[in-house]
Amino acid sequence: MLDLIGKKINMLTILGKDPERKGYVICQCDCGNIISARPTRIKSGSTSSCGCNKKKRQRSSLVGNRYGKLLVESLVPGTDKGNTSLTRYVCLCDCGNRIEIGYAALKKGKTSCGCDFLKPANDLTDKRFGKLTVVSRIVELNQYYFAMKWKCRCDCGNETTATTLELQAATVTSCGCTAAEDITLDLANINRGNIEKTNVLSLQGALDGVMYENNVSGVRGVYYSNTYSNYWAVIVFKGKKYNLGSYKNIEDAKKARKTAEQILYGEFLDYYDTELKPEIDAQNEKNERDQMNEFVENTQSIQEDAQRTPFVVPGKYAEGLCRVCGKPVPMGRSKYCSNLCGRKALQEINYQKRKSEDRFCEVCGKILPSNRTKYCSDSCAGLAVNVKRKSISKRTGKAQQKEIVCPDCGKTAWVSYKSVRCKECQAEVRKLQNLESHQREIEGKTRKIGSTAVCEKCGKEYIVRGASQKYCVSCSALAAAENAREGQQKRRKPVEETEIKCRICGKVFTSTAGKKPVYCSEECRIAGMKAYNKQKWAEKKAQDE
Repeated sequence: MLDLIGKKINMLTILGKDPERKGYVICQCDCGNIISARPTRIKSGSTSSCGCNKKKRQRSSLVGNRYGKLLVESLVPGTDKGNTSLTRYVCLCDCGNRIEIGYAALKKGKTSCGCDFLKPANDLTDKRFGKLTVVSRIVELNQYYFAMKWKCRCDCGNETTATTLELQAATVTSCGCTAAEDITLDLANINRGNIEKTNVLSLQGALDGVMYENNVSGVRGVYYSNTYSNYWAVIVFKGKKYNLGSYKNIEDAKKARKTAEQILYGEFLDYYDTELKPEIDAQNEKNERDQMNEFVENTQSIQEDAQRTPFVVPGKYAEGLCRVCGKPVPMGRSKYCSNLCGRKALQEINYQKRKSEDRFCEVCGKILPSNRTKYCSDSCAGLAVNVKRKSISKRTGKAQQKEIVCPDCGKTAWVSYKSVRCKECQAEVRKLQNLESHQREIEGKTRKIGSTAVCEKCGKEYIVRGASQKYCVSCSALAAAENAREGQQKRRKPVEETEIKCRICGKVFTSTAGKKPVYCSEECRIAGMKAYNKQKWAEKKAQDE
């Protein structure tokens, strides 16, 4: 590492070791920036600059190159914006197709428009899947992608396309003519417009031109892609999203969307209005008549028991009536006629439970009222807060809060054990400190990172790495050790001399040790230990006898 100091490799000049990061060196780029990097990466060339040369790199054009069957003709306008993932080229395949392919795809080995895969692994021609009979293999080609599909003829005479996976997994078994047969009546969802994962009201709104609030393009189902700089048209039907393709102008995307709406939405809404809706209306009328008859029967039973109390403990009413007010319980509810009666019943149950169990205040020990949970009064709650404030923290070993008189405003306040002011005055002090720092920066009194300064210890120039840095790299360790010694001396308590009488020879001596000795010399200490051991042995022998 030392042999690299002062040398220039690529665009980096090595200045010296980094004192804050072990194994790193400080380098200055040709543009003037200061960075920290590993010497091994600088030697290998992985790090050749501070990053400024990345903006200057220009990717070599692929126009005119050949990749297998593909000949690169031109660059797609507007796609070369410095991002490697967006650059696209127009390529001509030997089969005659033109297709747009990305830079990365060409580099990774794409060699054709997809015509190499025209021959499928499994030939499904003349095979039958549900109501579909496979006729032939086709290729749906777009300027961005291609899709290999099977052309199928339905039993109703219509033709459609499907992929191999859709046919083998039985997700597509017809041209769509069996959609009406698969619809089932679910009045709970149908009355809200939901039929087979499709909302009838939303479909009608799409045909009427209703827009969502977050629509930006002005056409429902059409959005602009900033990535590809074109318009995309999509449509959702029966919980499935269909991609209608991408277009250079919004009019073509709008036309594709309208055509898909007429095909998917129009036929479905016609079936709903002519066949499904009359059956739904008849079923709803029958349910309304049954509910009215049930309400009349319940009303007659209520009039017979006119003396019933308005509110009682839940559980006294007959089945089918609200257990709080006695009214008939609507369909879909089990015990109470409304949410209000359910809340009243829950309050009554909780009150009876609290009333039957005696609970005591955590401060004074009195029995708690029914409307309180921990403390019997506000005074006890205040005492509990004061006790918590004065409790000792396990982490710091100090009280969590202390009561002080603010030196600025004179108010009494509870603050953390490190604070010296109340919260309001502390916020004002911080504002003033920030203003002073900003003013120093405006006047140019602050030092910028990467600038040069003079070491206060040796007088040499060094590169500023931090706002509080005062010394160069070689003097920083010595200065830190000196500051540590000075701090220890300031924190050290004054030592007092104490006169002590030796236990063996009776000599009086002085000592400044924290733990006071009892012997004046090493000889007296050994004689004292022998006398102590002899006394202990005699006591043990006396106990054994």
